[in-house]
Amino acid sequence: MFLGHALVNSISLLFPACAQYWNCLNEHCFASESVLYFKSQINGTYLFFNGAINFGNEELEALLDWVDEGNKLVIASVDFEDKLLDTLDLETRSVNTVANFNNEYQIQLVNPNLDTSSFKFDRPTTFFHFDKIDTLQTTVVGLIDKFQGDNEPVKDTLINIIKQPFGEGEIILSTFPQAFTNYFILNKPNQNYTAGLLSYIDTENPIYIDTYYKSGKKFYLSPMYLFLNNDALKWAYYIIIIGAVVYIIFEGKRKQR
Repeated sequence: MFLGHALVNSISLLFPACAQYWNCLNEHCFASESVLYFKSQINGTYLFFNGAINFGNEELEALLDWVDEGNKLVIASVDFEDKLLDTLDLETRSVNTVANFNNEYQIQLVNPNLDTSSFKFDRPTTFFHFDKIDTLQTTVVGLIDKFQGDNEPVKDTLINIIKQPFGEGEIILSTFPQAFTNYFILNKPNQNYTAGLLSYIDTENPIYIDTYYKSGKKFYLSPMYLFLNNDALKWAYYIIIIGAVVYIIFEGKRKQR
């Protein structure tokens, strides 16, 4: 499970108009009898980030129809279901871990208007990249590689973030969902990377952040969970996060211009 509760809560405070439909995203929103309501009543950007996301045929079709009408779908997941990849003419492959005994990776955005520095990620995991793309329809947004050293650029151009037009809307896919987690954002200067990603999202329209596809424990014993259950400590923590998010949103928009 990829936790980004502090980020979500902070954005909801900063942009309350964008948060008005976030709680709608549950099992009822995709029930067959509510698909027409879903398609006709909401618009904006729909953001999913988790280790694995599998919509299934009916829900994926509803989402794609929604995007086709002029909305934006952003999915950050370790990998993607075959039907979505086939629809967008994409293929993925795991990043080669040979000679990467420390499990260290680096990521980088390619838009020269954003921060194109490389950012380190050092938690053991399996990463994927886009091994095949539709070059006529696909724009490369970001790259991933084994860690080459501090301040060193990505050498192997392994694509890990792309965007494609879809009907009247747009789809952005990322194989690095960690960009939206507390662990990544709070390790400076990683917030610049997340700021760059968020600059692709229109904050003038509603942003729907998924909670339904996030499955996890019912009971938590971690220090962070206990920390956030103390009201005084929780608000001190949120104040820090809000400051980081303000920077991420507005710095990303400034650089995108």
